[in-house]
Amino acid sequence: MRDGHPHAGFLDAALGVAIWLLLAAVCAAAGAWAARAVPFLGGRTSACAAAGGAAAVQYDGSAGGGRTVLFGFPFETITSATRRNQYMADVLNFLSAPPATNMAPIILTPPAGQLVVQGADAVLSVAAAGTAPLAYQWRFNGADLAGATQSSLARNSAQPAHSGYYQVVVSNAFGTVTSPAALLEIMLPPLQTLFLDDFDSNTAANWVVNRSSPDCRVTFNYNYAPYGIPAAPNSANGSTRGVKFEANVSLGVAAAINISPVGQSFSGDYQLRFDLWMNQNGPFPAGGNGSTQHGTAGIGTAGNRVQWTGAGSTADGYWFAADGEGQASDTSTTAINDFGAFTGTTHHSAASGVYAAGTASNARGNGNSYYAATFPGGQTAPAVQAQSGALAVGTIGSVSYTHLTLPTIYSV
Repeated sequence: MRDGHPHAGFLDAALGVAIWLLLAAVCAAAGAWAARAVPFLGGRTSACAAAGGAAAVQYDGSAGGGRTVLFGFPFETITSATRRNQYMADVLNFLSAPPATNMAPIILTPPAGQLVVQGADAVLSVAAAGTAPLAYQWRFNGADLAGATQSSLARNSAQPAHSGYYQVVVSNAFGTVTSPAALLEIMLPPLQTLFLDDFDSNTAANWVVNRSSPDCRVTFNYNYAPYGIPAAPNSANGSTRGVKFEANVSLGVAAAINISPVGQSFSGDYQLRFDLWMNQNGPFPAGGNGSTQHGTAGIGTAGNRVQWTGAGSTADGYWFAADGEGQASDTSTTAINDFGAFTGTTHHSAASGVYAAGTASNARGNGNSYYAATFPGGQTAPAVQAQSGALAVGTIGSVSYTHLTLPTIYSV
C-alpha cells in the first residue's frame, strides 16, 4: 500500500533495475506520447477518472553501462505536485545507488565476422560488462585457444588455416556468458599479372626460341582463323592471333620446339595459365602419319633448354606434356604416354602420385576415367580442315580449347 492505494514496486540498485507502478487495470493513454496508462490518484481526468487519472513510471538501468530512467508517459500528466515529487525522489534514489557488486557478465558488443586478405592482420574483440574481474577464453571452431585470454584476439599474418568460427567465453565469480560465433574468412590476395603476351602483335623479340632440330619453326602473331579455329577463350575482342609451333616439318624425324620469355624470372606462389589448341593429321581416332604430338609447358626452367626427352636432352624445371589425339588405344604402357609429368629429364611413373588421375597403371593414358571425364571425346575437326573421324575420349586436340593452369601459348 502507498498512501492507502495499491501499488507494486521492485527496486534492486545492485542489479541496476527498478520498476514501480500502481496496480490497476491498463486504461486509455493520457498524453501525446503515452501508449497506455495505469490509474494513479492525482492524475489528469481521463477515461479512468473514477480512479483519479492515468500515470505510470518505469526505471531501468544496468550496472557498468549507466542507469536509465524511462517514463512511460509525459511527466506533466501527474497533476499532483506531491505525486511528482514522490516519483522524482524514487528516481534520484535509484540513480544515486552504489554500483552493482554481484553482476554476472554480459556481452555488450560481440566479436564481428571479418574477411581478411591472406598475410594481413586480423583482430577480433569483445566488449563485456559485469563485476570485476572478468576472465576471457577464446575458442576456435569450438576448441579453446591456448593463451587467448584477453578481450581481443590477434591473428597476425593471417593464413587460410585461421579461417573458421571464433567465440569468446567471459566469466566471473557470478556467472559465465559465451558470445555468438564470428566467422573469420581468409582469402587469397587478388591475382596480379606478372607477365602477359596475347600475341596480337609480333613479339618475337620478347622470346627465346629453343629447338632440337632446324626442322622446327615458330610463327608469332599468326592468324589461325583460316583453319576454322575459333578465338581463344581468353582472347581480347575475339582476336584470332596467336603463336604457331611446328615440329618435324619435313624430315620425318621426331623433334621439339619451345619458347621462354626473355629476361623474366618468377618466384614465390604463382600460376602459369594459357589456352592451347592442338591440330593433328587424321583420320581419327588413330590419326594419320606424324599425328603423334604433345603440347608441353612448365616452370622453373633456365629458359635456354628444349623441354623434351629426346637424344641429348638437357631439359630442366618441372614440365608437363599432353597428347592431342590419343592414338587408336590407350597408351599408358607405351614409351610415349598421352599424359606425362617431368622433372628435368625424369619422366614420372604412373604410381608416382603426381598425376591428378591417381596412381593406377593407366594414370598416364587417355583411357583413364579422370581424363575421359575431363575430355569426353567425339570431337571433330573444323570442316575447313577436311579431317575425318572423331577423337577418342581423354584427348585434348581439335575443336575445343584446353585452358590450363600451369606464357599464353596457342599450338596449331
